[in-house]
Order: sequence, then C-alpha cells, then structure tokens
Amino acid sequence: MIYLLKKKETIMTKEEFEYLKDFEVYFEQAKKGYVQPISSIHKEKLKKLYEKEIKHTVAINLNCPSCVLDMIRKIGALYEKKKNKMK
Repeated sequence: MIYLLKKKETIMTKEEFEYLKDFEVYFEQAKKGYVQPISSIHKEKLKKLYEKEIKHTVAINLNCPSCVLDMIRKIGALYEKKKNKMK
C-alpha cells in the first residue's frame, strides 16, 4: 500500500510577504530571463526566505548571475502563489 503525504505548507509571515512586494519588478524580469543587480544583503535574505519556504538548505552561488536568476524565479513563483491565495 502506498501512502501519499501532503507536503505541509510553510506560513510566510506578513513581514516576509511585505518584504517580497518590493521585489515584484525583479520577479517579472526573471520571467523574461534577466534581473537587475541586487545587493548582497538582499540576495542573502531572499536565499534564507527561499530555504524556509522549501524546508531545506540550498547551495546557491550568490555571485553567479544565472543562479540568482533561477532563485528569483522560484521565489517569485512562491510569492505569486501566496498573493493569489490572498485574493
């Protein structure tokens, strides 16, 4: 017998959601395949939020533009999902 366990969703705090609102432009850019430069402080914070949401640590080279682009795409998808649930 196979049991499928539903993955528990993490709860993005209101503060985290509000923080991500400032990056909507970046999320839209990432869909088109580019992002403007992001400060190291923001990249670190975005990485921590992403790791919290997917529930494990990830090895992302924050000095690698394509790695950052991929992370921004994924965070953007999580943000959009949360935003749509709030409607």
